[in-house]
Amino acid sequence: MAELEYVFQSEKLYKGGGTTLSLEQGLANRFKKLISNDVEGFFNVIWGNTALRGSLIPQRPLESISQWEIRAKSEFTTMVNSLNGDFFKFIKVR
Repeated sequence: MAELEYVFQSEKLYKGGGTTLSLEQGLANRFKKLISNDVEGFFNVIWGNTALRGSLIPQRPLESISQWEIRAKSEFTTMVNSLNGDFFKFIKVR
């Protein structure tokens, strides 16, 4: 996740003004709505990619795979619901 970056051209997103911050927040809100329509589906894709799941929600020492999956699913849902968290920092507007 740390290497994922989407870059959007601000003039194509918002004609008539706006700040980079407001555009990034607006895009994060759109991604949130998209992911919220199928949180489990998005989680399953992430969980199926071992490198991605480890970078997004690392496994704790002595935590079984099933415990990790339960915790990760809960934390992923929380991340998606919080626009202020680190999850949506992959959105950059230039």
